Amino acid sequence: MTSNNLGNAWCDLGDARKAVSYLERALAIDKQVHASASNHPDIANTLKNLGLAWRDFGDMDKAVSYLERALAIDE
Repeated sequence: MTSNNLGNAWCDLGDARKAVSYLERALAIDKQVHASASNHPDIANTLKNLGLAWRDFGDMDKAVSYLERALAIDE
């Protein structure tokens, strides 16, 4: 998914704010596309990427929240 990839690219470039913005868009798309499967791996992957972006942004509470949500899907 392009939004997810752009989010990861911005994270790699050190702009966590833009990364979070693109990843939030990717999550909204994932949820819409996989509305019948809220535990789809694409959603878990985007949640994980959001967790890492929030970590890079310095908000550990949000990072942990997103990472826990991803883990709950992956289990």
